[in-house]
Amino acid sequence: MPRPEKVNAVENIEKMFTDSGSYFVTDYQGLNVADITTLRKNLRDNNIRFLVSKNTLFLRAVQKARVEGLEKFFKGPTAVAFTADDPPVAAKIIYDSYKD
Repeated sequence: MPRPEKVNAVENIEKMFTDSGSYFVTDYQGLNVADITTLRKNLRDNNIRFLVSKNTLFLRAVQKARVEGLEKFFKGPTAVAFTADDPPVAAKIIYDSYKD
């Protein structure tokens, strides 16, 4: 039987997938704490949610939200940026942070 906190986490992630207009699956490997903190701040300043979670929780949420084609991306250290407003802004912030 699944633990209640994991069931709640999957429901919250599922809601983010269904409520967001766009989402970006990213690999954060190679970023140090300062880089991730800067990335999170830049995303938060633009109303973009950046979530790091276990891949199994992401996979369950994707299945419940009926989002297809993302399963292959949830391997290794994975995070997802959710945005409902302006996808190009999120893409640019993520791209610039990994480029630096």
